[in-house]
Amino acid sequence: MTSQMTGGQYIVKWMEHVEIDRFYFVPGESYLHVLDALRDSEKIQAITTRHESTASFAAEAYGKLKGKPAVCMATRGPGASNLSIGIQTAFYDQTPMIALIGQVPTTIMHSGAFQEIDFGSFFRPISKEVFSITASHQLPAILNQAYWLSINGRPGPVVITLPTDILGSDITDTLLPKPVSLKYGREENAMAHAILERLEKADKPLIVSALPAMKGEEAQLLTEFAEMVGVPVCGAWRRFSSFPNDHNNFIGSVGLGSPGVTTQSMKEADCIIGFGPSMEDVAVQGGALINQQANITQVAKNIDSGSVRRSGGAAFNGYIASEVAVLYSLVQICKANSAIANKIREKNFTRTLLLRDLFENRFTKEAGNVEKTSLNIVFNKLNEVIENNAIVTSDAGNFSHWLLRYISFKDDRVYLGPVNGAMGYGIASALGAKTCFPARPVWAFAGDGGAMMTIGDLETFKRNNVDAVIVVINNGIYGTIRAHQEKQFPNRPFGTDLGDVDFVKVAEGMGLKAWKIERNEQIDQVLAGAVNEKGPRLIEIIAPIYPISLT
Repeated sequence: MTSQMTGGQYIVKWMEHVEIDRFYFVPGESYLHVLDALRDSEKIQAITTRHESTASFAAEAYGKLKGKPAVCMATRGPGASNLSIGIQTAFYDQTPMIALIGQVPTTIMHSGAFQEIDFGSFFRPISKEVFSITASHQLPAILNQAYWLSINGRPGPVVITLPTDILGSDITDTLLPKPVSLKYGREENAMAHAILERLEKADKPLIVSALPAMKGEEAQLLTEFAEMVGVPVCGAWRRFSSFPNDHNNFIGSVGLGSPGVTTQSMKEADCIIGFGPSMEDVAVQGGALINQQANITQVAKNIDSGSVRRSGGAAFNGYIASEVAVLYSLVQICKANSAIANKIREKNFTRTLLLRDLFENRFTKEAGNVEKTSLNIVFNKLNEVIENNAIVTSDAGNFSHWLLRYISFKDDRVYLGPVNGAMGYGIASALGAKTCFPARPVWAFAGDGGAMMTIGDLETFKRNNVDAVIVVINNGIYGTIRAHQEKQFPNRPFGTDLGDVDFVKVAEGMGLKAWKIERNEQIDQVLAGAVNEKGPRLIEIIAPIYPISLT
């Protein structure tokens, strides 16, 4: 028996049917039918944010953690424009997402109506697909197609525009079967054998992990394989938690601020085996880190043509396949024929342990300027107090170099960061992380520049009693841009200075507990106080302007 419902009610029922249980939004008059239907849902947690960028960043963080889409929604025109930064982040970072946009009624489309824009032209370059629904009967199939697109091939965001009259019109209750993931090929064994042959011939091989942030089956299999063959492993750019950082084979993550031993190992590697989007631009510095005599293999569900370009004169082998399936084959082959694995291990493991030792002793723990807070010391202390099962989110920014240096993503710690370098991500993604996994500790890191971009959503944390620690590193500049500026135009800073903001007072004004660190001797007491509290809370760290390398 079928029943009639509005388009808005159908969307909510469909979300429940495909088990999408998080909805992040700023309300708009163009989609009141969806909001009214959400009010009656007992299965979907709807989070009202202060800005659309927070809604889309939170949905992107959820997608990174779960491997399936959340929904974010905004109204037409300005709302959709604000939502776009998280959509572009999901597109670049290959994160599943469904973004719904309220649209003007079909009767006045293409008339220059209030807040109307051409969403196809606007979103198509930063999404996998843009659907413009013009009749209510299209809704069921398009929703299912959008879900399928978001998780298959190269994961990413799908945008659906929804005219107000469609959301209010009747639709027959015909829920379609839940879309499933693609199954990849049956040639994993052949791929695995080819990878082992390349490792046998290599003198300085390196494995690069760009697998999911949550250490799931992929990380377990890669860890087992790395142990068998004794080859060093590094994380890709902002994929810091995709491989256990306390493992003997781990030698750091590549990208801006990476340890010298990690960067040098990639430069010297004559064989690189990458899993996931391991040839991302920053990870290989546009190809500058690639040995032109290297043999590169990338195993991923989708391989961008840019990987070929960045490999330059090196031999590039792209395997479009399930990373799990290929890793499983590698492990099984090594178990069945231990002589192959032992031969590779005997050749490499001594060097791997040497690289690991260099990585573990990569930085001195000097106090720096004793008159101000040393980020070397504070991030070391943070590494000691952050829970081993915490989800750590961060903005882009100069401060994140210290996070990469000192925070170890061991055990079940998870790192979420914008591979595309979006500012404003740290606070917003922490909202997505905590609402995704309410029982896990969440720590958010942001510089003063990025923090101010989504600072209004501290109120969202308070209103929803989000138990998370937000750490703001305040040095009064746009730090990364200043570093580029000093490199290209020494002693000629311009436009990168920022005014004073008292983040403690801002947080307290929104009802959060807050502390400030201005000197090294305050670090232990403040961190202890923050760890022992519950609810949303903020730590402001007053930091000097450190000169720092961009590589």
